[in-house]
Amino acid sequence: MADVTVIGTGASGFAVAADLSTKGHRVRLFVLGGDSPQGAERCSNLRLVFRCTTDVDPSRDHMGIVRLVGGLKEALQHTRVVLVVVPGWMQHSAAGLLAGFLRPEHVVVLVPGGLLGSLAFASAIWDAGARCRPTVCETSCKLHVGESLDGTEISVAGRKDHVLIAAFPAERISAVCDTLQDLLPGIETTDTVLETGLSNLNTFLHVAKAVCNAGLIERRVAFSLFREGLTPGIARVEEALDKERISLGKALGIRLRSVPELVLQHYGGQGAIGTSMYDVQRANPVWERAVSPDSLVHRFLTEDVPYGLVPMESLCSLARTPHDTTTALIQLASVLVGEDLRSVGRTLRGIVSCACSVDCLLELMRTGMSPAQ
Repeated sequence: MADVTVIGTGASGFAVAADLSTKGHRVRLFVLGGDSPQGAERCSNLRLVFRCTTDVDPSRDHMGIVRLVGGLKEALQHTRVVLVVVPGWMQHSAAGLLAGFLRPEHVVVLVPGGLLGSLAFASAIWDAGARCRPTVCETSCKLHVGESLDGTEISVAGRKDHVLIAAFPAERISAVCDTLQDLLPGIETTDTVLETGLSNLNTFLHVAKAVCNAGLIERRVAFSLFREGLTPGIARVEEALDKERISLGKALGIRLRSVPELVLQHYGGQGAIGTSMYDVQRANPVWERAVSPDSLVHRFLTEDVPYGLVPMESLCSLARTPHDTTTALIQLASVLVGEDLRSVGRTLRGIVSCACSVDCLLELMRTGMSPAQ
């Protein structure tokens, strides 16, 4: 069993920590944003209850012990793997906090990274004064779905199977592969974080639904997200977005799975069926209880657009591939929330200035350096 640190926030961070602890790993949890359960004290052992509704016995509770730590020095001592489970907009500040405590042997895993997430995180820790360049990995998506936190009890609607993971620089993945697969069974390593970033379903299944159902959301009319919130027309918008994603992947030398293929990859073992964009979403039992947001100022637009669609648009521009649907959704989402999401989003030019061509970008992702460096 391994010593592992989770830097997390909200139900997602607690779900990862609890799930790892129930499997026998020694987990230290540092909470960002003050989301500790009421009454929990820092620097104490916290008994957590974890349950998954898609387990063979969904009523069974799994007990785990997590050490809740109050400082990053203690959090990162005696551990090699550091899982950072925070929203995209918190990754930069998390990098700044971690920079002074990271050692060369550390493996930082962003869960998930978001498109260009590892590159942005590595750049941020270096800018914040890190004395070394640790390996930065990222998963393609969260490890669980439908997380909820009630005191010290964590429930999830399901686990995601065959989650992709890659490293920045890419050439380091072989050195950490065994460690990560022992810690996170079922993950699949891939060659580049460009593939993990372009395989995050949230970006391609949340934004169009939020934009096309904006009237209902603003009137606070609750609806089933993947049943009532999905129509054949909205599915066609998502298909058009998926075509742009796959076209970008080809230009980058990556064979991306389609969105329906990704849904079946993650949830086929939990009952998901279908082949089309429309059918595979409506027939996924894990998403049966997913409900609409109660505001347009919601992560479906304020996170999935600036940390998903905006970096995709910047990569499409670099690779000169079509991005009309991507651009249209960014524009509409920005108008709906009353903020220029492109200006606050993650772009390649905003992270590095040397990736002026596809070849330069691919070399940067492989080695951590551009040909000019």
